[in-house]
Amino acid sequence: MILFGDELYYSYASNILSIIQVDNLKYKDETFDITLVFGPMYHLLTEEEKEKLKHLDLQEKEIVFVMIARYTGMRPEEIRGLKKKDFDLEGNTVTVGRAISYASDDRGIVKEPKTESGYRTIPIVNALKPHLEHFLPQVEEWLFTGERTGKPLYKTSYRRMWNRVRKQLGTNITPYVFRHEFATQL
Repeated sequence: MILFGDELYYSYASNILSIIQVDNLKYKDETFDITLVFGPMYHLLTEEEKEKLKHLDLQEKEIVFVMIARYTGMRPEEIRGLKKKDFDLEGNTVTVGRAISYASDDRGIVKEPKTESGYRTIPIVNALKPHLEHFLPQVEEWLFTGERTGKPLYKTSYRRMWNRVRKQLGTNITPYVFRHEFATQL
């Protein structure tokens, strides 16, 4: 195959990206007069963070949020959009059909999943099921609501919740770490 111009650079970069899996690498090739700079790869949970997950001292809904993220690989906005009716504990599944995103204001906006494949049914693993069995009977409609409103978490409430999780883990991770961690286990 003969490639010219941008196609050559793209092919060259794609091949390098497919074989290099390191953090903060700078690669310079004088032959093609290009420099490729790779930032840090996704953060995955350390063994210490995994151990801390077993001993979280948080509200039950915060623990359930973390466990759903860890054991389903769902996007944070999909987790925020979960309702009680999305769970089938007898069939051990959860159905994703909406997401809660935040615009410039504080209120969540109910929207469709990010992609067409975002509509899906996910198995509930044994490690997650006891958390759900205890938590779901306490839920009226939305799983993650404000204390007083009964409506989906406002942006500030969600941030406060996630900051408590970070503090417990002693790290500055984002909820997407659990999605990336889940993907590495597949």
